[in-house]
This record gives sequence, structure tokens and C-alpha cells, in this order.
Amino acid sequence: MATIQNMLEVCGTLEKAEKFAREKGPDYYLDLQLCLAAQGKWDEAKKINVLRKPTDGRQIYASGLFSIMEGNLPMGMYQMHCGRSEGLFGTPYPIPGKMLTPDIEDIEGKVILLRSEGGFGDEIINVRFAKTLADRGAKVVVSANVGLASIFSRVEGVGAVISSGSEKFIYYDYWMPAMSAPGMLNINYQDLSGKPYISALPDAVAAWKNLLGKRTDKPKVGIRWSGNPKFEHEQFRSVDKDMLRQAFDDRFEVFSLHIDDDAPENTKELKDLIGSWEDTLACIMNLDLVVTTCTSIAHASAAMGKETWVIVPVMPYYVWGYPIAAKTSGWYDSVKLFRQRTFDKWDYPINGVKLKLEDFMKTWVPTPDPELTEEEMKANEGNLGADTMDGYHRNLVPQQVQPEMSDDMPSIV
Repeated sequence: MATIQNMLEVCGTLEKAEKFAREKGPDYYLDLQLCLAAQGKWDEAKKINVLRKPTDGRQIYASGLFSIMEGNLPMGMYQMHCGRSEGLFGTPYPIPGKMLTPDIEDIEGKVILLRSEGGFGDEIINVRFAKTLADRGAKVVVSANVGLASIFSRVEGVGAVISSGSEKFIYYDYWMPAMSAPGMLNINYQDLSGKPYISALPDAVAAWKNLLGKRTDKPKVGIRWSGNPKFEHEQFRSVDKDMLRQAFDDRFEVFSLHIDDDAPENTKELKDLIGSWEDTLACIMNLDLVVTTCTSIAHASAAMGKETWVIVPVMPYYVWGYPIAAKTSGWYDSVKLFRQRTFDKWDYPINGVKLKLEDFMKTWVPTPDPELTEEEMKANEGNLGADTMDGYHRNLVPQQVQPEMSDDMPSIV
């Protein structure tokens, strides 16, 4: 099974790759399906499934997005879960203990390890299911990237958080791979809650309010134009940063939420100030709007309930897959989607952002910072800006997260 990048390197264009795959016949049907999907030819791509062996793990995985697009979330997630054996989904390496089978095991009073996996965005998406497990009577431990651990400790339903890789040091009755949780828990779209479920530290929000500067009559907007460069399809969800920046005129105060790329012209740079995910969340909470491609920033912002506009490629990530033409998402109430229509061309969604910004300005109400009293000004003197942030980094954000259990859970073994 080739990647889109492989196809482009060999054939030059998706159109030529499609022709090549058709000429090669059945052994290239899955490559043909991927090629068609990347061009938005969904009906044709779906037909490829009937031409292949139903026991092919790669085909079952590829079928997942089509099931999701039809509104069958549990089936789609199960099919994508089958891609684990092919290294196509989730984290492949196993951990000790028995994987939970929810329709067989009684989880009342049991300790369930919800094992985070994938990228930062995947971890943020799926930590919500800790509450689902807790509501069904389980005591939930979440393993997570150390940078997200303190944030996840504040999620409803989470009893304890450990850093990924520490699973063997704690006790649990069963474990569940987080990216497969919707399928394993039989979650349908009507079961999803789009309400906020992660939060920023209040002290960090206050510090970032000072860093971003006094509120004016201009909305503060955070932008991000690309995600993790290691992601296989990163080059196909990245927007030219100057093109994205040009969607905003001088009525907006624009901040870059990128930490590994320089900000475009006329954009305020924050990468030297953002030192953690706690910083990122606190910064976002001081913005009026976040506009981003399909990145972890999209999920972090939306999971806090911040108004978030996501620019989605022709072949979307599964959370944006149903309905395929939808402008909103059942996963987050605060999200608006701007979908690409033609592979590698971003004019349509960027123009959509421009038009929607006009509506945004019609309803946005400036909320200037209150005037400080003389006593408040003296109290704040010398305590703003970088010095405050230095103290915040030292004192409020844990540099290491040790495995911990709440009092009502079994102790670490």
C-alpha cells in the first residue's frame, strides 16, 4: 500500500497516479482507492471495496472512513482498529495485561487504563472517553504524553494520570487503546458530547493575558498553518502561511500559534514564549478566535470550547468525516469547518474563511480591559511580562509527571 507522497514521486500528479493504478489491476486497487479519495472521488473510491478480499486488513482499515462518512461511527472505528495489525492505526506495541472487551467484562469498580496514543491531537480527542468509562462505573487511569499529563489530570472522569511508557509500573484490571475507544464503547454520533472537557490553569490564563497585551477594538486571532512534519500526510494538510495570513485585514490582531516555524509578516510571534501545552491552552483562552489547519491546536482549542475554524483537506481526518460536506462537527460544538475542494489547492477554503470573518465582525463585541485603579497599578508594577512567565514556568507547570493514583485506587505495584 503506497502513500500519496509515493504516488506523486512516481507519477507526478494524482491524475497520472490514478491512471497508473487502474492499468496495474487488482494488486493496486487499494492504491487506486487512496488516490481517488485524495481527489474527493468518494463514490468511485467506495466501489473499490467490493473488488478486494474482505479479509484484507488494509482494506478493512480503509473501509473505516467510508463507514464513518455514512454515519456508522462504531463500525468505522472498529474497521480502523483492524489496521493496527498493519501498522496503520494507533500505537502498535502492546502493553502488559488484558485489553478490555466492554461487552463481556463488567467494569464496575474496576481500574481501567485508557492508553493514549497517536499524536497530540489524537490524545486530546480521545481523553474525553475517560468520562464514559467512569460513568459506567470504572476507575480510570490515563497514560499520556508527559506534556499533556497535567492537563488530562483535570478532565472529568480521570482518576490518575501517568506518563506514556510507565504502564508496567501501575496496577490496572484492563486497558483500552484510546483511539479505538469509540468503537469499543459503541459510541454513536448521537452519544458524542461537543461540550468543553479540557481547561487551562487560571493563573496561566492571567499571565498570558498580560503577555498578549491590552484588549482593543480588534479581535485577537491565533493561526496555525501546519502540523507535525513527521505525520505521513502533513504536506497535504498544510496551507501556505502567507495565504492564510492574507485572510485577515487590519481589523484583526493576529498571533502565530506555531512553535516550529517563523510567523508570516504582520503576525505577532509567540514561539519563544510558548514553552508547554499549559502555555498553549492559556494563550488560546485569551484569544477571540483560532483558525488552523487540521492540527493538535484545532483539537486543543475546540476541546476548551473556544471558537475554532478548521481548514480541512479533501481527504479529511476521521473526526471531520461525517457528514463529508458538513460545516460543523459532532465532536466539538465550537468548530466550523472549511473544506478543501481540489487537492493541493486552498483558495476555496481560505476564501470561505474571509467571507465568514465578515459575519464574525458583525457580531463580535469588543470587551476592553477594565481600567485599573492606582492601587492595582502599583500592585502589578514589576510583575508583568517575561518575569511573570519565568515564574509561571518554574512554579506552576510540572517538569516531570510521576505515576500517581488517587486514594480510592489500588496502590502502585
